[in-house]
Amino acid sequence: IDPRGRSIERIGPDFPKVANRPNLPDGRVTDLATGPDGTLYLGTRSGLVRTRDGQTRVFDENDFMDSESVNCLGVDALGRVWVGTDEGLGLIQGDAWRPIRHRLLDGVAINALTFEPGGEIWLGTAQGLIRGDGQRFMSVLGRRKRPLRNVRSLAWDGKGGLWVLTDQGVWHRGTR
Repeated sequence: IDPRGRSIERIGPDFPKVANRPNLPDGRVTDLATGPDGTLYLGTRSGLVRTRDGQTRVFDENDFMDSESVNCLGVDALGRVWVGTDEGLGLIQGDAWRPIRHRLLDGVAINALTFEPGGEIWLGTAQGLIRGDGQRFMSVLGRRKRPLRNVRSLAWDGKGGLWVLTDQGVWHRGTR
């Protein structure tokens, strides 16, 4: 119970069912996000679960996802749901899965994603750090013009700087 008296409850394998099957396809949640309307999105190794107004929908290979293995997800300022999988980046639009096709993303595991306060999406992959507007993407190089390898996590600070966690340590991209 937190100081205001609200409790935290575990949502587990007994989450509501869809067509008599568990909403959590494999029971392991890899990431979560909420939309501006209160919709809950849960990434799993067997697809993406969306719960809204008591209705649940599972996005998986039947929705033409390149990979059901969801690594990360986020909701941008426009309320769009971006999903990083083991095989690239996708977007949920209504009830449809839309893969984002780009040479830097196709077949690449997206390990982390975040949105710049100005709206651009930043992606962490084993090959490096990538930024884009949803259509155009570019690699972001580190010191000595080398890519940051094995990007695991991304976070913006209150001053507009980006923190990047890699296998080699923590990096910071300032605002200058």
